[in-house]
Amino acid sequence: MADELFKDISDTPAIEKEKEDLHTKYQLILASTDAGIDVLCDILVNFCNFGQYLQTQKEVDEYNVGISILSRLGIVSPGNEKRLVRLLVGMMPQPIRSKEE
Repeated sequence: MADELFKDISDTPAIEKEKEDLHTKYQLILASTDAGIDVLCDILVNFCNFGQYLQTQKEVDEYNVGISILSRLGIVSPGNEKRLVRLLVGMMPQPIRSKEE
């Protein structure tokens, strides 16, 4: 959302280069190793309320920080919605089958 507020000044090549460099740093630190992914998971679950029902404005604000981090990683980005939903649906547990089946 902050990017939308400053859209007119963020369109300059220097600003776009800085944003791209930061995007690369986020990916390098949080998504390129198992340790980085563990840290990202810890941040999202324990500080950003992922996987929980949000009940207060504070929880919503913390959740939005997590969405901002995922956006900086390129996970939550325009045009990526369908791919993200397919990955989430692919994670659904299989139904438990009875012993008779």
